[in-house]
Amino acid sequence: MSNYEFISVIIVMRNEENYIEKCLLSILNQDYPKDKYEVIVVDGESTDKSVDIVSKYVDEFNVKIINNPKRNLASGWNLGIKNAKGNIVIRPDAHSTIEPDFIKKNIETLAEKTDAVCVGGKINSICNGSFIAKSISSVLSSPFGVGNSQFRIGNKAQYVDTVAYGAYRKYIFDKCGYFNEHLDRNQDLEMHSRIKESGGKFYFNPDIKSNYYTRNTFKGFVNQAYRNGKWNIITLNWQKNALSIRHLIPLIFVLSMLLNIVMSFIVNKWKYILLAEVISYILAMIIGAIKIGLNNGITYALISPLLFLSLHVSYGIGSMVGIISLLKLKLQRS
Repeated sequence: MSNYEFISVIIVMRNEENYIEKCLLSILNQDYPKDKYEVIVVDGESTDKSVDIVSKYVDEFNVKIINNPKRNLASGWNLGIKNAKGNIVIRPDAHSTIEPDFIKKNIETLAEKTDAVCVGGKINSICNGSFIAKSISSVLSSPFGVGNSQFRIGNKAQYVDTVAYGAYRKYIFDKCGYFNEHLDRNQDLEMHSRIKESGGKFYFNPDIKSNYYTRNTFKGFVNQAYRNGKWNIITLNWQKNALSIRHLIPLIFVLSMLLNIVMSFIVNKWKYILLAEVISYILAMIIGAIKIGLNNGITYALISPLLFLSLHVSYGIGSMVGIISLLKLKLQRS
């Protein structure tokens, strides 16, 4: 590259002492000129050592810390964007690390795809080393676990509906507005829906690589799935086109199972429909488990069915709760 664009990298954190230094070091060790990017860390009033860790790098590097009194992700991103000096902003997760050529690849892709307002790449799920954490990581990297999410399983460069850890042309926020601070999760889906409605395009380049530290406990894994399912539905209160069919499949699965169970008690022959659904799911789950076993070993294949089922059911139940929350919001507005 001969012309280096000035970039603003934004990290939003709260109580991330176990991950923030790894994330920050991966950003500071880029093969991109150090004077051509800044790092803005937006802290949601952490009560652990997160701020102390980041503060070690403020004097030596182009790092600054901004306080986020609202504490949520959307307000943090908005503060970061409004304080950014660069015309391009990149927002990796505090739970992530990025590869050394991450910034360069993003800028090269934006330069090549001039019609794209945001580009992003592939996320590799990693863990802290425990068996359950590795198992969760393998499930979240499986097509049966996460569907056709390109930023998790894609290997083909193409235009897509959304990207993760995106590099945005900053003007798009002046055009479409900022992240919705009413949403605790899935703010990017709602934001990206507005961008697409304005004619903006997203481009996925699998050569842009980053790593995400998955939840390392079963409870954390299930809770994250539940919250994702819930807030995906609530997002519809602001953007009707924010979701794709893959976001709704766990909800459809849980509702159809409940319906078929109830109907099998009412109509005797309905049990065959229930049986067909159960067998179909088990077969798909076995195929997913075999693929995990081939890549990671037999022990991971054995536990993955439990994790697949927990992921899909938790997500689906969360979506059901989200429907109730969405109806409440609709009633409040009427």
